[in-house]
Amino acid sequence: MIVSVALAILLDAASTTVLGPPGTVLDARPVPAPQPFARAWKIRYVSTGLDGAPIAVSGDVIAPAGPGKNRPVVAWAHPTSGIAKDCAPSLRGPGFSWISGLKDALAHGYVVTATDYPGLGSDGMHPYLVGISEARAVIDSVRAAHNLRVTGAGTRYIPWGHSQGGHASLWTAQIAHAYAPDLELVASAAAAPPTDLYDIVRYHVDKNGNRILAAYTLKSWSVVYAAPLAPILDAASIRKLDVVAKTCIQTKLDTYRALLGNVLLGAKFLSEKLHRNPTWNALFAKNTPALAPAGTPYFIAQGSEDRIVPPATTARYAQRLCDTKHPVAYLRLPGGGHVSTGDDSASAAVAWMADRFAGKAPRNDCAAKPWL
Repeated sequence: MIVSVALAILLDAASTTVLGPPGTVLDARPVPAPQPFARAWKIRYVSTGLDGAPIAVSGDVIAPAGPGKNRPVVAWAHPTSGIAKDCAPSLRGPGFSWISGLKDALAHGYVVTATDYPGLGSDGMHPYLVGISEARAVIDSVRAAHNLRVTGAGTRYIPWGHSQGGHASLWTAQIAHAYAPDLELVASAAAAPPTDLYDIVRYHVDKNGNRILAAYTLKSWSVVYAAPLAPILDAASIRKLDVVAKTCIQTKLDTYRALLGNVLLGAKFLSEKLHRNPTWNALFAKNTPALAPAGTPYFIAQGSEDRIVPPATTARYAQRLCDTKHPVAYLRLPGGGHVSTGDDSASAAVAWMADRFAGKAPRNDCAAKPWL
């Protein structure tokens, strides 16, 4: 039975307090599916906020057409789209083109979830690159799909994400067993995941001049953590930050606006003040992904010419996984940049996930070290 609004939503309209356990479906509206053999819904569901209280999160669920039962779930986690409410992928593009590997996943008979994350398409500041927030939203999208009975979704799942979504996928593996013992995390798959936030923000500010992602991080964390900006930015930069924080980066027009925002921030935006600030450095460390229990299989894809996530940081994380007894399937994309890594690695990722769902022994590249 489809979990209906009357059955699953407990929403106090006066206080906007969301009630219900994580994964409760607040609303499920059918939308055009990306393939003729699929069905899709735009959903709102319950997740857990940073303060531990229930919150509403939006997203999409796509399932094979026809009846099904205990279908494996691929929980897609999207790359950076911005931090403003209207930057939610489910609001901005037709055809689910932002979900890498969707067609392959549906062809295998999997249900695909695609969370927007908190604050994108829902109220409140988006906790950008806040690992526990992303991971809870990913996990609860799986619960929501399972509760939306018409999808046939089971409780076995693999998170799969690109860029910010790769960060979310790694964090999902890290907290899955404690946060959602009712679900079975089978593995974790990530394309170009940020695995050392301090190193990456410093790289963007000091080396490649891309200040947009740093701006998103600073604006978001100044709100969700009440982290002070004054010690690291002057008053003019803080005003510019507020303007840039309203931009999204999904369409070509978005990209042009983001480039203008990058120019607006200026070459002197940030400095060693950030790197020497203990409050901000502690937050970078807090949101850098750790590891799932030993033995959890990982798939990691990384372009060799990535200018957003330095390949060296991904290589260090892969080696750390190997050192702690995690089987790692590592796909190095020679000449590959950042933006296309999710799509370029999607077929290989879905094939690897299919083997995990089938219970096959995971490939392990730890001896070969293809990241070197």
